[in-house]
Amino acid sequence: MGHYLDVDLNTESFKIKPLDKEMAEKFVGGRGFTAKIEYDELKPGMDPLSPENVLIFAPGPLTGTGAIGGNRMTVGGKSPLTGLLGDSSVGGKFAVDLKKAGYDYVIIRGKAKAPVVLVIDDGSVQFIEGTEYWGTSTYDTSEDLYSRFGSDRSIVVIGPGGENLVRFACVISIGYNEAPRAAGRTGMGAVMGSKNLKAVVMHGSNRIPVADKKSMKEVIKFNSGIIKEDLQYPVFRKYGTTRFIGVLNRIGCLATRNRQDLVFEHAKDIDGRALREKYYVRDEKCPYCFMDCGVVAQIPSGEFATREVKMEFFPLASLGSNCGNKNLESIVKAKELCDAYGLDIGESGAVIGFAMECYQRGLLTKEDTGGLDLQWDNSPHVIPELLKKIAYREGVGDLMASGVRGLSEKVKNGCERFALQIKGMAMEVMDCRMNSVYNSRQRVASRGADHLRGQGVGADDLEKKPLPEAMSGLLLNETHCALSSMLGLCNFPDVLWSSSREITDKKAKEGRVRALSAVLGVDMTWEELSRKAIRVINLERAVVVREGIRKKDDELPKRFLEDPVPSGPTKGQVCMISDEFIDEYYTQRGWDLETGIPTESTLKNLELDEAAAMVASLGA
Repeated sequence: MGHYLDVDLNTESFKIKPLDKEMAEKFVGGRGFTAKIEYDELKPGMDPLSPENVLIFAPGPLTGTGAIGGNRMTVGGKSPLTGLLGDSSVGGKFAVDLKKAGYDYVIIRGKAKAPVVLVIDDGSVQFIEGTEYWGTSTYDTSEDLYSRFGSDRSIVVIGPGGENLVRFACVISIGYNEAPRAAGRTGMGAVMGSKNLKAVVMHGSNRIPVADKKSMKEVIKFNSGIIKEDLQYPVFRKYGTTRFIGVLNRIGCLATRNRQDLVFEHAKDIDGRALREKYYVRDEKCPYCFMDCGVVAQIPSGEFATREVKMEFFPLASLGSNCGNKNLESIVKAKELCDAYGLDIGESGAVIGFAMECYQRGLLTKEDTGGLDLQWDNSPHVIPELLKKIAYREGVGDLMASGVRGLSEKVKNGCERFALQIKGMAMEVMDCRMNSVYNSRQRVASRGADHLRGQGVGADDLEKKPLPEAMSGLLLNETHCALSSMLGLCNFPDVLWSSSREITDKKAKEGRVRALSAVLGVDMTWEELSRKAIRVINLERAVVVREGIRKKDDELPKRFLEDPVPSGPTKGQVCMISDEFIDEYYTQRGWDLETGIPTESTLKNLELDEAAAMVASLGA
């Protein structure tokens, strides 16, 4: 059995403690651990920016073992953005080094008296004075720390966004001479900033134990073969997720101007092909993966000159089409600024697009914006300026630093119908007016509007099936995605990059069961493993209902229910299954149809006795 590291910033002390065997067996790792710790440690109503919040770094049992995509960790704590369960996944060397240092997770408590850098080297922990780094970008801080501690380390760091407690600030992971990766959603960078923790420098020199190395090699070969034989493989390897700009635009599902439309007339100017033809530098892969799906780009000169920037679908959509921005150089620059400031791309693009629509409708004026003209055509120049204002909480940026919900509460005057958020977190750029079953998954996700909790392939197939059958497929997606984050695997090669649901199931079921069995030296079954994921999903729901979340909070913004798509393949469509979707989801989950609270019997059946007692006290 492993260990975890318990760090107290108040006293600059630490303890290495044995991992609880029951916790490991029931919750696996990664997202399972963050959910369990948040349920146990965090009191309902507690201020997420108070020292009582915790910050958790939790890899999974397959992280660093050689399993394909086994390079992820979950960063957890109570969310400053939503006030609810917070977690975000990030890949790269840091998660692997954490495991090599001998830890199944690190939990950080309290608040340092002054800015600090935490240096973890196997069993030793140092608290280094970090005032000199406070106020510097993630790039500059990491470069100096690598120069100081060595290129064999790995680093997570916050930028000015986290320092200034922007509620959607993120934690940035930067490998030596690599482009940044972000633990993007739910504001974990603000939690880190509230603790005066500027960075964590990690080094691990131990071997990660694998009980049955022969079986592990066989399952790696098995999954590798499935991936490489898939028709999607060469496309994803060349374009990564940037290919989705063209795909979604063609089917009428690309968020455009805060989703006033779902077709962007300039999509070809900002898609993966244009990026690769004009500004491509190299492909970048994560440890233990051969996909090379990270498209690294650079603007060499001019107004929007950048460093090397790792580009994906979401910056192209969130900071591009969603803001009416057709200038690819501006989008790459905006992504670089999000990385440098430590800002979540999803919420950044959403709150800027929302502010621009408020300006379009006269609900924000130049007086409110400090003279900035937020017309859509000005987006290439306005977006970088707004990102700076948000990161430093200057002028209108201070209002926007609370995210879409926070800004809508200040603007009011009916703007909530196009404030596209659920439970306080901005919706990702998928739209349930297209594929109403699959794209409604954001409304029931535990951490707020979130497409990653239930993503998968076969969205069109789900739409064609009777709702009960379609919902079973969506719940299986949620199981697959939960397990990826619990095991420390990347969702893309593990779940999403397949030509069919059958291929996904083969990788996700057989591959993961065999991999975990090899690492632990036990015979695991799919039934056992999937039950653990369902347990975590229900525990996360228990966390949020304890904070007051009920059925009314699972509703869609009115734009999706009442505003028909004005053009393109989905012209005239609205989401037609709002009530039916929720009733069927609650029924299959075993949640109360009137409140959305998991029933006591559901939680007891999943061996969540404390949570069952809690919901009983709520009258559920």
